[in-house]
Amino acid sequence: MGYYAVGSGDIILKEDTPENVLNEIIDFARDIFSNVNYSKEYGLDVFGDDKYHEDDMYEFFAKIKDYTEKGQIHYSGEDDCQWKFVFADGDWKEVGSRTVYDDEPAICLSENDKGEFLGQLIDQVQDVLDDQENRGWPHGALIIGEFYDDLKDKLESVLKGWKIL
Repeated sequence: MGYYAVGSGDIILKEDTPENVLNEIIDFARDIFSNVNYSKEYGLDVFGDDKYHEDDMYEFFAKIKDYTEKGQIHYSGEDDCQWKFVFADGDWKEVGSRTVYDDEPAICLSENDKGEFLGQLIDQVQDVLDDQENRGWPHGALIIGEFYDDLKDKLESVLKGWKIL
């Protein structure tokens, strides 16, 4: 049984893979994926956007397992299910995924805002270091005790002002 899924990934084969086996692997991959590219430098690059047949995938992985150095293939199914296959510990494993949504809106800063935000953070750190130096501590000394608390409070203030905390 199969259903529609889009998958793509990279498979790095061992350098000592015999050429005849390599050709068989590429041919088999072309039976499963709609687009297959191979180069010694980058390995096997696969993409498929057709019916997904789990049995074919496991047969493919069984065939290439002894020749695989590393690899991952990510899938997204017609029902928004997401999963990937990862080569680890000498075998291909299927790994599921889950989507987690925050209650808070995402913070997306423009390049200008990022610069301003980082500038404010740097200014706060510089203020604490200057204060340390004014109290007789060498510039850049380890921030401990009240200096750490002061820095922490100032950085928290900036982060809260930017609604990041």
